[in-house]
Amino acid sequence: MLDNRPAYDVARTAGRRRRSSHGPRAGFTLLEVLLTIAVLGMALVTIIGIHNNSIAEATFAQNSRIAWALSTEKMGEFEATEEDPVEGSDGGDFEEYPGFSWTSEVVLQEMQTNESEEQELEPVEIFRVTVTVVYPTHAEDAKITLATYMLKKADERGE
Repeated sequence: MLDNRPAYDVARTAGRRRRSSHGPRAGFTLLEVLLTIAVLGMALVTIIGIHNNSIAEATFAQNSRIAWALSTEKMGEFEATEEDPVEGSDGGDFEEYPGFSWTSEVVLQEMQTNESEEQELEPVEIFRVTVTVVYPTHAEDAKITLATYMLKKADERGE
């Protein structure tokens, strides 16, 4: 049987198979479509979970930096005064940072400056100043605590 088509048409279609639009391999089966949707759904849930975790971690890091800056600022207020700190506890909120609060505790302590028994020196009075800043996180509140010692001023000791 001779093909009456031109030679270029025969060569062009020789490598192709004819598909029927109604044959068994005409498209995807329902099972293939459902499996694809399930795999894409699981991948999407994983990506959203990773994204949420990264947002929570970024918020935690930002709040930690803010709390550190606020605690050093509050401690600086104690160190910058010309007067001795007042013994006791104090606290409050930072108006410009909702959810951030602070507490401070000042305790007067005595220390011996000489360990030798031959010389007897008067004890030195020092203040232990503790500043704590509490800040919000995605799970529960966290805190940063700074502590320092400050020598009691000489004029109040009678020197």
